Amino acid sequence: MAVRRSLRKSNEKASIVPLMTHFEVIVDRSGSMETMKQNDVYIPIEKMKELIADQIKIAKKTGGIIKMSLTSFDDTSETYYTNKDIGELENISDKKWVKMLKPRFTTRLIDTAIERLSSQKEYIENFSNSLSKEVKHLDPIVKRVFVLYTDGYDNVSVKNSKDLNVLLKEEREKGLIAIFLGANQDAISTGNRFGFSKKTGIELSGESKGSFDPNKTCTT
Repeated sequence: MAVRRSLRKSNEKASIVPLMTHFEVIVDRSGSMETMKQNDVYIPIEKMKELIADQIKIAKKTGGIIKMSLTSFDDTSETYYTNKDIGELENISDKKWVKMLKPRFTTRLIDTAIERLSSQKEYIENFSNSLSKEVKHLDPIVKRVFVLYTDGYDNVSVKNSKDLNVLLKEEREKGLIAIFLGANQDAISTGNRFGFSKKTGIELSGESKGSFDPNKTCTT
């Protein structure tokens, strides 16, 4: 009996390369993130560079399509790249990184996360619906990865942590891989409050570069 690919159970281990992997990445740039510096190196920028470089390597190795949207937020949110092929993000300048992620102002975490989750969901639905009948018949894997890098504080959002928790759990049940990168905090407990799995909470400290290997969780 032939083994069918699953479009929605995309977080299951599989040897089949996904037709497309989509990363929705959100990075906190509020003033409290200023502590995430080590020897004049701003850790969030370095981690985002590593994430992009790793996914470019995977795309080249497997031939799979990897796309990414990148948003940063303080008291407002700005999406700088929307559904871009990962290779297009290879040469972002240091000046652009500073513009995107330099710490400032207050924190609109929850509203931003909910907005970007909804945007990713819509994009994946449109992508899946646009596939030809022949491709749909193969029941291809489309993987969704949601990454939130923050110190966990919110003092601006209209919605609350329960709203995000409910939405994240609903999407995780549909196959979303959700990773919480906690800046100078207990990533497991904070992430779990927002609806992230305890298994995908990673603490990154300003005193230590920590360990962030998304490929152990998000291998395409």
